[in-house]
Amino acid sequence: MVLIRVYVDGSQYGQCDARCYNAKGTACTCCCMGSNHGLGLIAALASTRQLFAHRRKDDPFFDPLRDLGDDVYFEAEVPFSGFVDITPGRATP
Repeated sequence: MVLIRVYVDGSQYGQCDARCYNAKGTACTCCCMGSNHGLGLIAALASTRQLFAHRRKDDPFFDPLRDLGDDVYFEAEVPFSGFVDITPGRATP
C-alpha cells in the first residue's frame, strides 16, 4: 500500500510504501524522510495522518525537498485526504 507520494513539476518523484514501513534496516531513503520507516502498516498509517494533519508548507520537515523543482507537493494515499503543496508562493490548502 502506498502511503505518500511526492510530485515534482507534475511528475511523481517518489513514494512511501511497504518497502519503507516494513523495513528492517535503519537507513530510510524514501520520501517520508524516516517518519514511517520500519513502523509496520498500522503505525505508519497513523504516522502519515499525523504528518499531514500538522504540516504547513514552511515547515522545516520539507527543507530537503525544496531544491527538487519549482512545483513540489506531497499527497497522502491513505484513508485520509490531504496534500501539502510546498511550492514557493502558493497558498497552503
